[in-house]
Amino acid sequence: MGNQQSKQRTLGEKAIVVAKVAGAALSALVASPLVIVASPFFLGPFAFIEKNATGLETAVGLVAGVAAGVCISPFLPIILPIVAATVVLDDIPPRRVVSQEVCEEARKKFGMDCNDNHNIAIVGGSGQGKSSLVNGLMGIYDGADNSAPVGEVETTFDIKFYCHPNLKTVVLWDLPGGGTVRNPGETYFKDKMLFAFDALIVVTSTRFMQIDIDIARQAAEAGVPVFFVRNKADQDIQSKQRKNRRLTWEQAAKELQKEVTVHENVRGQIKEAGLQLEKLFIVSAWSLQELVKLMIEEEEPSTPLKLMDEIPLIRMLTKETIAYRSS
Repeated sequence: MGNQQSKQRTLGEKAIVVAKVAGAALSALVASPLVIVASPFFLGPFAFIEKNATGLETAVGLVAGVAAGVCISPFLPIILPIVAATVVLDDIPPRRVVSQEVCEEARKKFGMDCNDNHNIAIVGGSGQGKSSLVNGLMGIYDGADNSAPVGEVETTFDIKFYCHPNLKTVVLWDLPGGGTVRNPGETYFKDKMLFAFDALIVVTSTRFMQIDIDIARQAAEAGVPVFFVRNKADQDIQSKQRKNRRLTWEQAAKELQKEVTVHENVRGQIKEAGLQLEKLFIVSAWSLQELVKLMIEEEEPSTPLKLMDEIPLIRMLTKETIAYRSS
């Protein structure tokens, strides 16, 4: 009982620290007329995510003429999510969600620690940028030491894990694509013990496959937080600009948002599966790598960052993973 009360006091003290950091970030923003951001996560409790498929449209309304993320000094508001995450995720999770039997099975099968780590799974088909996304969440460039290997063909044949270099209780799991001979879709969720993870990120660079939706539905039914990532936004935007050189980056980003949510019918896929639309994020794994690296190093960007939903993804992933193990 005493240990539980001590843990609660510790979490309360950490919450106060986070609140102070948030207040400092907001003060810095208000004090400086030089801040232009398109994903204003520090302005409130992310209400815009709950109303839109991505943060882009709201960003256009809030920051006149600027879409999807340009940041000029100060950088403190941008690093707030990583600061808040570090405060909480530096400690062992307050409780486990699955049974001790499941923990033991996951340990024997994959070497996974369900008790003392926050385990986040990244799944999706081959060539969708899963490994680059893992590197992005770690703030490591593709090809760097300790990075997840990437390639045009499937480079992940077995489950691989990567301990976050700065958040000592966070482990990112790069899973092979499902629906193959090696990893049949019918038993993928059970075979990979996805019910034992603390969060699940489903990645695609086009439409989601039926197996992706099925996996996400099973995870949601098991109570595991699920996030949908439409990756390779930067490549799609560059392609649009090559086809029409008069398009600005912001205009091309707006077109991509419309394609993803309407023409590719990603929103329809998610809605039909009974899953949450606000968990859809359009990102570039390469931009995420740059952003998180700057957050970790607490450095100013040398050039304006062009972002879509990278900051909302970090914020919501952090928030829901912590809540899942704390509730």
